[in-house]
Amino acid sequence: PSLWSSDPEIYAQPSGGNGSHLDMLHGSPFSMGIAHEVDNVFWVYDDWNNDIVRYDFVDDHGPGADDHADGIVRRYSNIGIEADGDIPNHLILDKDTDWLYFVDNGNDRVIRLDINSATNSNGLPGINEPLAEHSSMTGFDYEVIIDSDLERPCGIEIFENTLLVGDYETGDIVFYDMENDFTEMGRVETLETGLTGIKIGPDGNIWYTNRINNTLMSVQPGDPVNTTAIDQQIKVGIAPNPTDGLISLNIAGIKDVTNLTAVVKNSTGKSIVQWNNVLNGQQLNMTDLPNGVYFLTLQGSSFSNTQKLIISH
Repeated sequence: PSLWSSDPEIYAQPSGGNGSHLDMLHGSPFSMGIAHEVDNVFWVYDDWNNDIVRYDFVDDHGPGADDHADGIVRRYSNIGIEADGDIPNHLILDKDTDWLYFVDNGNDRVIRLDINSATNSNGLPGINEPLAEHSSMTGFDYEVIIDSDLERPCGIEIFENTLLVGDYETGDIVFYDMENDFTEMGRVETLETGLTGIKIGPDGNIWYTNRINNTLMSVQPGDPVNTTAIDQQIKVGIAPNPTDGLISLNIAGIKDVTNLTAVVKNSTGKSIVQWNNVLNGQQLNMTDLPNGVYFLTLQGSSFSNTQKLIISH
């Protein structure tokens, strides 16, 4: 694990005699996946030792220097995790709960670790360098939360109360309800093997990489779906958009605009609010929702239409 500056005046410039890295700790060969905790503290999966490891670089040594002696490395061992070849074991830290979620793709499952639960530590010899601390943690809590219906899990992400897990083999992005025993909520099927990292972007869309295709893709809402006549031109307007939370509906292209349902969902597909018996021209109030990207679906007896909605107070 290494720290690098994104400053172009520093990055990839020959400074300090050892390149431009800000710090580097050498004790975890073949590391896969990384999650940020705070300051210069990161969690990684060490595939050489099959450990989850907490790396605290403390104060970085500056570009190209080589004194790593203030580093703190704490190992969480004997969890029974392993890698699936060179497919990354990604990690994500829920900073609201301090649960670290990580993919154990060698066993096709997902595990979480309480990062505050260790009750003791034992000193370990240094590996390749002097450190302020190198220790093995004991008495920590971890649990398997998903161990079925994943072929080769890889990417992992958290959005609100939803855990997203990518499957390298199937290309599926699977949604799990974190408030309901990680029950599967649904899937996005990319239909391509090779899916690796996944991330919710600032636009509210799901971004993912595919290693085999060397692509970066974005999952966005599809075109409006008409479940009856293909030539029926259904148009749903929402205004204003972006909105401070108050919008009006303008529905055209269908004769029957009664018994309509409007549902607002977040980018993972979780329903946030619903209105029944919506009328053409009706005003909907979402002023209590936080800023972000949502999707408004208008559902009738013969059609379904989805529009992206941006709330900005």
